[in-house]
Amino acid sequence: MASRFWAKLERSEFCTPFSISDRHPTYSSSTMSTLPITKRGAEKLKEELHRLKTVDRPAVINAIAEARAHFAQQMTAVVEP
Repeated sequence: MASRFWAKLERSEFCTPFSISDRHPTYSSSTMSTLPITKRGAEKLKEELHRLKTVDRPAVINAIAEARAHFAQQMTAVVEP
């Protein structure tokens, strides 16, 4: 009964199979091949990925660069008498 439900759900226009084995090193194809996901869920994941790549990643890169510069400045201050 449950397998018929999932088969029907996968064929539904509201769901898209989402393969995580290609995107996540922890999951292998023997563990889990696809997850049923709604189209809205897929859209939300794409939006989150876009935000992470365009907003959060550059902010982290800038923070790391600032920390490295601060560390280098502190190290040169200690070395010079």
